[in-house]
Amino acid sequence: MKIGIIGAGLIGKTLAAKFSGASHQVIMADAKGVESIQSIANLSGAKAVSMETITDQLDLLVISVPLFAIPELAKTLRGKIGEDVVPVETTNYWSNRDGSMHGKDSYA
Repeated sequence: MKIGIIGAGLIGKTLAAKFSGASHQVIMADAKGVESIQSIANLSGAKAVSMETITDQLDLLVISVPLFAIPELAKTLRGKIGEDVVPVETTNYWSNRDGSMHGKDSYA
């Protein structure tokens, strides 16, 4: 299975290692660029790729980015994910990173 992972944080790199260890072909991308995640990809058995190519010929796409990054990522990915690709989204709200949710209409 070819698995793409967007996000090289704790969840993304852990899943990359687990999927690679189970003999899946794993590619990773991050908004910071290929160079910034190359060592993480190497350690996990994945291949670092650009955001522009992450959706090429995938079976599964894992999205593991901070909550605040979802709207921009949705714009970036619009129309680029094949109909047969299974999406998995692992984003968790973390107040230290994502700020307060109190008083925000979209989260009420």
